[in-house]
Amino acid sequence: MSEYLNVVVPEERGGIPPALVALVALAAIVAAGLSVSGQLPRFAVIQTTSMVPTLVPGDVVMITKVDPMSIDVGDVIAFNLVAYEVDEQGRPIDMKGIKITVHRVIERKMINGRLYFRTQGDNNPVPDPWLVPASGVLGKAEKVASLGTFGLVLTNPIGRVFVIMIMLSSLVLLGSTMWSYSKGIREDLENYL
Repeated sequence: MSEYLNVVVPEERGGIPPALVALVALAAIVAAGLSVSGQLPRFAVIQTTSMVPTLVPGDVVMITKVDPMSIDVGDVIAFNLVAYEVDEQGRPIDMKGIKITVHRVIERKMINGRLYFRTQGDNNPVPDPWLVPASGVLGKAEKVASLGTFGLVLTNPIGRVFVIMIMLSSLVLLGSTMWSYSKGIREDLENYL
């Protein structure tokens, strides 16, 4: 006695399924909302050895916004450090830029009713020469990945473009492979029937 397999071959519709479009749109709306409200964490790549052995160049840290009052001695924080060009007497002439610095809190200080943090890199022999105001703290920093040299490539604009090109090429190749594979399955089913 032979059995027959009833197989229904779906019609080729083409395009992206509406459910996938809706899911991607919802994710984009949620991400935009979190970003605008400041709830979306930031990420930074460690570029120096000041936090070795805790953090090494190429490590990726997630910076989570927190209430500065909840930051304790021993916490690793990220903050904006403004770099200035100075004259012969050490006076600031021109701002060179702002960079994110990740160091450990070694002291909390209240000065004129305002909270400040003294920080120090784990690998630095002395504390940082500045106090970080609570308003300058971006959040607590926590290691989430160790990308090594690849992480350092991401800090360079040309490196980012290169990585994006590789990712886009990979997506195109993956999509093309999936399309060919699904087309082959449909043809096999049609030939079988």
